[in-house]
Amino acid sequence: MTDQHAAPVAAPRRSAGRRLPVSVLLSLLLAILSFSSLANPEPAAASTFSLAAKCSGVTLRSSASTAASVRTRLASGSGVTAVAEVTGSRWTASCGGSSSGSVWFRISAIGGKSVRSLYGVSYLYAAMGMFKVVSVSTTLYVGCSGTSLRAAASTGGALKARLPIGAKVVSNGTVRGGSWSVTCPTRATGTIWYRITSVNGKSVKSLYGVTYVYAPKSLLVASLPKDPPAATPKPPAAPTPTPVVPTASPSISPSGTAMTPACAGANLRLSADVSGVVKASLPLGAAVTVIAVFPGGAWSAVCPTAKAGTEWYVVTAVNGVAVATTYGVPALFAATGVLAAAPGSPSPSTPSSPTPTPLATPTPTPTPAMTPIPIGTPLPVQPAVCAPLPTPIPTPTPLPTPSPIPTPTPTPLPGTTPAPTPSPTPAPTPTPTPSPVWNCISGVDVSNWQGSIDWSQVAAAGYRFAYVKASEGTAYTDPWYAVNRANANAFGIMIGAYDFAQPSIVPGQAEAEADYFVSIATPRSGDLVPVLDLETTNGLTPAQLQTWVTHWLYRVYQWTGVRATIYVSPSFWSTYMGNSTWFATNGFRTLWVAHWTAALQPTVPALGWGGNNWSFWQWTSSGTVPGISGPVDLDRFNYPDLSPFRIP
Repeated sequence: MTDQHAAPVAAPRRSAGRRLPVSVLLSLLLAILSFSSLANPEPAAASTFSLAAKCSGVTLRSSASTAASVRTRLASGSGVTAVAEVTGSRWTASCGGSSSGSVWFRISAIGGKSVRSLYGVSYLYAAMGMFKVVSVSTTLYVGCSGTSLRAAASTGGALKARLPIGAKVVSNGTVRGGSWSVTCPTRATGTIWYRITSVNGKSVKSLYGVTYVYAPKSLLVASLPKDPPAATPKPPAAPTPTPVVPTASPSISPSGTAMTPACAGANLRLSADVSGVVKASLPLGAAVTVIAVFPGGAWSAVCPTAKAGTEWYVVTAVNGVAVATTYGVPALFAATGVLAAAPGSPSPSTPSSPTPTPLATPTPTPTPAMTPIPIGTPLPVQPAVCAPLPTPIPTPTPLPTPSPIPTPTPTPLPGTTPAPTPSPTPAPTPTPTPSPVWNCISGVDVSNWQGSIDWSQVAAAGYRFAYVKASEGTAYTDPWYAVNRANANAFGIMIGAYDFAQPSIVPGQAEAEADYFVSIATPRSGDLVPVLDLETTNGLTPAQLQTWVTHWLYRVYQWTGVRATIYVSPSFWSTYMGNSTWFATNGFRTLWVAHWTAALQPTVPALGWGGNNWSFWQWTSSGTVPGISGPVDLDRFNYPDLSPFRIP
């Protein structure tokens, strides 16, 4: 399909004795300016139009009126920039063809120079009929983080960039290209791509060395969501639970703490237990990076003196090289007794004796409340019950009773009464076959894309829990989080907060994102444990992404004492996390799996999540729930009791 927005629009051609009707001219212009279903109701408010004068002597006036003063006259072909169409006084023109109307262009620049700098006013005005449209540029925003920009309008095009939510781009049209499928904000498919000329005010040419980059149409929006109204739950709000996030910040710095072996032969193990496989024995003087202290199995050591304990250091680098690079796992563990602070570095404290070293910004205000579960402890014993209930066997429809052969009614004798005719017995009505019913505890997960939600209807429909987006990256707060949290709780729906991950190779970014998430989510007693929503790599390799996830998870653990849940699709985990079983077998046993299927069970990555199976299952992205406009993600819980998955 030819891109009608970028192709120059020639001046209407005249034939002898014929004029182009005004209605045709206006229809042509409207066709050029109609951009997409994402455009604002007033496209000019989000678009700029590059125009060229159709003849010499085109007048620009101080207002949209033929009586307004003329500020300048343009030569044929002169270029201007218009930012809007306005209605003014009626005009007639014979400029590249006769036309008339009352629509004027509001001009902001002439020949690349602003009207303000040239004439001391913000805008000048010109009759629409005096210009031809050269191109239309529309400002759009990235609606979903991780939006890919490609060198061609195809999913096979070279990836040039991934943009975070809110990034501003300018497009000069749409083109038909290869098929795409996205899940932002809901699942969508298509073949129309935006052709993008600039990103965050910089030209695509200067950024990526190509004239254009392309993005699927549904990933860009005309405006970002506005802040919602304050929460106004209908019933009286329940007492506010006491937050359980810390009064003091974690004692380990965002970039980790430098440590060294306290004696030669300090072991680094695959798990926080003396039965864990030894991956390295360190010599004196080796340098390691520790990001957290974690409870594990009992140990004893003579290094350099006798000591014992159950706390383990989480080690992510040895001699400046990431553990993931050297050993193929995100982290290794060392008994706290065999490492000492490197010269000039403070020793990281254990959870039992935190050092109050407050963070600069943000400063969350929670304290560990959940008793840490030692590694290797099985999950609470609950039978997995999430499955359809047996379909009842329908009551068979009885066969119709054959009509009896009529018996001749004898003629009664004179003076006698005839016997009454018996009424037939009606056949029973069959019981309808009910639809299959799942016996799982059901929930939803929502974000700003759902807008205002009537949680009273959601609760009445039987939904017991809701995961609510709190943050994304290190700066974005979901504007509906506080409203959704308050209103869902007010109607008895338990909530859990999630962070949409924006991984980065920048040192300390994972900790900074976890800090920001905790400060926004403010986890409280009774909430479902926090969630890391893992959907994008931002270009990280599997080893780098495993390291980033490790840092985020342990940072949240330091703040809350709670092991976060991981949300991920089977394909993402298998492809971009190397199908690692390390997390499932090292304390992070709760999996929220995203697998949209009509099957009776989802696919579970990492060898059935290290044998722990799934706990939550997002089984569709296109559910319909009373009180929520449009499609919404629906979730099932695998066990009969949510208590073990809540913050105590």
